[in-house]
Amino acid sequence: MTVFNDGVLQSMLPNLKGRNEGMCFIAQETLTGSVTSVTFSSIDQGFTHLQIFASLRSDQAAESDDIEIIFNGDAGSIYDDQRLTASSTGVSAQAVRAQTAITIGTSEAASSRANSFGLLNATINNYTASIEHNIIGQSARFGDVSADTDCVLVFRAGKHRSAAAITSITIFPRLGTNYVSGCTFYLYGIL
Repeated sequence: MTVFNDGVLQSMLPNLKGRNEGMCFIAQETLTGSVTSVTFSSIDQGFTHLQIFASLRSDQAAESDDIEIIFNGDAGSIYDDQRLTASSTGVSAQAVRAQTAITIGTSEAASSRANSFGLLNATINNYTASIEHNIIGQSARFGDVSADTDCVLVFRAGKHRSAAAITSITIFPRLGTNYVSGCTFYLYGIL
C-alpha cells in the first residue's frame, strides 16, 4: 500500500487548514493479485471528512457483487444502510438495520465483461468526532452489457452506530472471496 509520509503530512496540515485547502491524498492500494479485503489503517486524525475512490471487480461467479465496508475492525451488528438502486428503467429501495457491515455499493464480478471494473465514490463525514458516523456512497457497474438491466447505478447511505473515531477502514466483497488484480483503492482526507 502506498501511504503518504506521515511526517510530511503532519508538517503540511497546519498550513493547509489555515488556507482551508480541500482534499489531501492519504493512501492508495493497487492490486497485483487477489485479496480478500483492503484495509486502510492508522488513518491520520487531522482531517474533517474522508473520501474513498475505488475501481472494483470481485471473483464472484456472477455479473455483480456488493461492496461492503467496516470501521475499526468492528464486525458487530452496528451498521445500518438505506439502498436505492436503478437498473434499466426500474428503481428499488431497501432499508437494512443492525448489519455486520455497510453495503456501500456494487462492483463488477467474474461474469461481467472482461477487464471491466465497477466504480465507487464514498464520503465518510466527521470521522474523528465522538458521534455516530455517516457514509454516503455512489457506485456504477455495467455487467456484460448484453441487456439494459446490466447497467446499474447505486446510491447508498449508511450509519456506523459507534462514537469511536474511525482509525481504520476495511473494504471487501459481499459474496465473492476476493477482489482481483487491477482493482484500485484511494483514500483522501478533506479539511
